[in-house]
Amino acid sequence: MKIREIKSRIRKECAFLNPVLLGICAGFAVLLGALFTTSLAGRVPGFFLPRTALPSFLHILFQLISYAILGVVFAALLKAPLCKRTLRLQKKSALLLCACLLILCYVWIPLVCKANSYFLGALLCGVILTAVAVLFFLSYRISMISAGFLVLFALWMLYILYITLSFLLFC
Repeated sequence: MKIREIKSRIRKECAFLNPVLLGICAGFAVLLGALFTTSLAGRVPGFFLPRTALPSFLHILFQLISYAILGVVFAALLKAPLCKRTLRLQKKSALLLCACLLILCYVWIPLVCKANSYFLGALLCGVILTAVAVLFFLSYRISMISAGFLVLFALWMLYILYITLSFLLFC
């Protein structure tokens, strides 16, 4: 695609985005994430995170931001205009995968922080990254905005995988 085509497509997609729906989806994802992430707040920072990791406060903040990004991806996919039948089926699959991805992210926190099961946490991170890659390819044809936000989410999940593997290998 040429740069002009990409800009034109993003402008069209932005015209269909509903800011209220974006806020509701992002807020709902953050609210549910806060319920799971608050279990991290009482941990001693050196105990929970390795020395090379972010401080606990920033880790929790970025975790909540990543949930908001996933909520925005869901809302952008939900409001994307479609005209072809195949894209409608692809949109349903992408929405279902996005919801499952959010649930898997919520499961990671108690699995690693409460159960101290780092192997399962690393395995779950691998499943999440695989689901993000599949969701990226599903959503790229539907909404470039959601695909762009998925790249940010994938970067955060790579950091989470690094944290989990550092526990698995060095603790």
